[in-house]
Amino acid sequence: MCPLRNPQMIKALSLQHILPIALITLICTSDRPSQALSQPKLFEGDRIVFAGDSITWLGINAKGTPGWILQFQNRAERSVAGLQVTGSGIPGNTSTDLLQRFSSTVLNVDPTVVVIWIGTNDIGKGIPTKETVENFYQLLRLALAKQSVREVILVSPECVGENKDGKNPLDPQLDQLAAIINQFATSGNSGKIYYCPMRAQWKTRESIVNPMGLTKGVLTIDGVHPNVMGNQFLGDVFSYEFGLPIVNNYSR
Repeated sequence: MCPLRNPQMIKALSLQHILPIALITLICTSDRPSQALSQPKLFEGDRIVFAGDSITWLGINAKGTPGWILQFQNRAERSVAGLQVTGSGIPGNTSTDLLQRFSSTVLNVDPTVVVIWIGTNDIGKGIPTKETVENFYQLLRLALAKQSVREVILVSPECVGENKDGKNPLDPQLDQLAAIINQFATSGNSGKIYYCPMRAQWKTRESIVNPMGLTKGVLTIDGVHPNVMGNQFLGDVFSYEFGLPIVNNYSR
């Protein structure tokens, strides 16, 4: 059995075991799920925390449109009673920043579901891949160790630049990070860990709505942060991941 499939072993393994697993298997792993995973489920009284950076912050605080978290919350509350949805996003946060505040701003509310969407700023700020992988391991370890947590959803980065066909300068690094996150989620599938292939879904959507290959202004304001249409799409993606109604004809 792969050691990542046992949550108790995840807690006990050292990074010298985890890092080679994530990095060695990276070469044969894409952003799309490497195995069929059932969808995470929402139950009455669930407490969901979305943890991340400015994109997560905008999920609550977007101007001119309901942010994607609020759109997700609106749909979820129609289907699930007593749901609590929290956005814990801080602009500029890296995986290191999120790890430092994870216990005090994410796990402190005793969440039942934790969505971790971080890493774009790691690439933008030149943080070594090994450090990012270490941080993801620690975030996952902390989440699984929290007694209240039933499910953890790991999300791949969406974009830095909207141009298609790998023409954005940071596309290789984003693809690499997406594959690493995928490997963490799918290799560690204990029935508690799920994967949202946001990067693959974002690229597919861009190929449909951005045929001219513009670098911004289609789904984002500036090539990173979602605009009105981008917020709607993100709301659809997360709604779909949890089996909720969506606005567009979206499918994985």
